[in-house]
Amino acid sequence: MRKILLGAFFTFFSMLIYPVKAQRLCVRTTSGQIACGEPVSETRRDASSLKTVDNEIVFELLGCQMANTNVTCNLKITNVADSDISFWLNSRYSRGSRIIVSGIEYRATEVRSGKSRSSNYIETKMVRAVPISFALTFEGIPRSARSLNLLEFTYGSYDYSRRNPIQFRNVTVR
Repeated sequence: MRKILLGAFFTFFSMLIYPVKAQRLCVRTTSGQIACGEPVSETRRDASSLKTVDNEIVFELLGCQMANTNVTCNLKITNVADSDISFWLNSRYSRGSRIIVSGIEYRATEVRSGKSRSSNYIETKMVRAVPISFALTFEGIPRSARSLNLLEFTYGSYDYSRRNPIQFRNVTVR
């Protein structure tokens, strides 16, 4: 009995030292097709980015940088649904985008994607599995700010009949 317990302990302990990571994960979508890819948790912290998934759309925060008193947060957004979708990202329009720094809320002044820029929102067609870069800019941020308590933005899609807030917390500003 003692050898069995000791063996179980060493097996458990070795799993802590050498964790197993899934390389690929396949799931059956609502339309019955099979989609495979790297597993992404609801929110995970990578070495240089944060990711979250909502309604078959992957949102990756690549980072936030300060220039003078402006903070720009760069995003990579990928549609992983079975088909293309109409998509929009808000800056000030509707519930809009905001950051909270030391308890003070700042609203986005601009959203950009490629050559498009707007003080309200950008709408685009998102092709399946093709990432699109977006940037949100916030003005009047104290130069001493080194982190955001919260980055929140809303997006919408005609394919998903609601506007959803996406949140990233404790974001470093470089």
